[in-house]
Amino acid sequence: NKPAYKRRSEVIEVHLRLNSRIKLKKGHFTRWLYLFKSTLDELYDGTVASKAKKRADSIAILMQKKLSL
Repeated sequence: NKPAYKRRSEVIEVHLRLNSRIKLKKGHFTRWLYLFKSTLDELYDGTVASKAKKRADSIAILMQKKLSL
């Protein structure tokens, strides 16, 4: 397994490259969160699902900051 910081930087790099080709907007992240959370709600419940939703919120915020949105 790769260290978490390595995986995180790879994910950010992918989004930075994508953003250079197709400008990402806050609406993209809003839609991603909606789809992610809706899927969780359909398939899961409980504390693990709640933690996953909170983590998704954190990821969206981080990505938007990195992309200066």
